[in-house]
Parts: sequence; C-alpha cells; structure tokens
Amino acid sequence: MITTPMYYQAIAPYLSSTTRNALEQAVSPQEWNTFLLSSPDFNNR
Repeated sequence: MITTPMYYQAIAPYLSSTTRNALEQAVSPQEWNTFLLSSPDFNNR
C-alpha cells in the first residue's frame, strides 16, 4: 500500500518474506499499516 521510493529503499529490504507475504494479503491501507507496525521486523529496530 505504500508505494513511495523511501519505503522501497529504507524499509522493504529489511522485511522478512513472512512480513512481505502478510503485507500482500492486506485488503486496506489501515490493515497494511497494522501489519507493518506490528511485525517483528519493524519492532526489532
């Protein structure tokens, strides 16, 4: 749901395949944000 270059450069490379798969399943921007913000990859920073 985020299609900015900043996302692809700063966040996407550090996400696991499990997190990427979950993000692909999101049906709304709100759900996508919830998945990203609650993912272990995002919280381990």
